[in-house]
Amino acid sequence: MTDNQPIPAAPQSENDSDNDTAHPNNNAVPEVKVPPSHARYSIACQTKRDKWDIAKLVAEFIGLGFLIAYTLYTAGIYRANRKAAEAAHDTLGEIQKQTTVLRQQLPPVRT
Repeated sequence: MTDNQPIPAAPQSENDSDNDTAHPNNNAVPEVKVPPSHARYSIACQTKRDKWDIAKLVAEFIGLGFLIAYTLYTAGIYRANRKAAEAAHDTLGEIQKQTTVLRQQLPPVRT
């Protein structure tokens, strides 16, 4: 309200409280406008599946298949690398044994 407008008096009885002219803001209800829904959207509880739902389901299973195949492939690479590391470790052990035997068989070098 501005300073120029008088302040309305408080209602004295029940009849005055229903008076919209004395209190115009009492019955003010904000108007809410809901935008219309998009035409492509459907109800969430719809049980009928369309082609798009079936395509998504097939794509999910294909993706799951690729994930399983990739996991098995990665596990195979891990096993191959582990076997190669064990073979390299065993080879290093044999080289160390051969070096020790050769040093024992050679006579000491005199300078």
